[in-house]
Amino acid sequence: LGVLTDVLQTGDQEVIQKALLEFNKEYAQCFFFNEEERQRRKKIGELLIDFLGRDLQPSCQLVSLEAVRILSRDKHALAPFASRESMCVLARLAGIEYAEG
Repeated sequence: LGVLTDVLQTGDQEVIQKALLEFNKEYAQCFFFNEEERQRRKKIGELLIDFLGRDLQPSCQLVSLEAVRILSRDKHALAPFASRESMCVLARLAGIEYAEG
């Protein structure tokens, strides 16, 4: 997970996509998470939301959203996905328009 954090901070779509493909493959069947790595998973969630806020290639967007799905299985590490900013990013990706009233 430490390597994934470093890769996400590079901003390089191709490198990030490869790393996320490996992460998704490794954790595809994971439904229980190690408590010791919770903070690292939260950091990855924050970086993923920031990354998804960029203009990405569809294939990169897809592997990123799959990683969000996997990370969101940990109910103790949902904070990065529950902020207003995160919800706006995810809503935009879902095609839902959000306007502050």
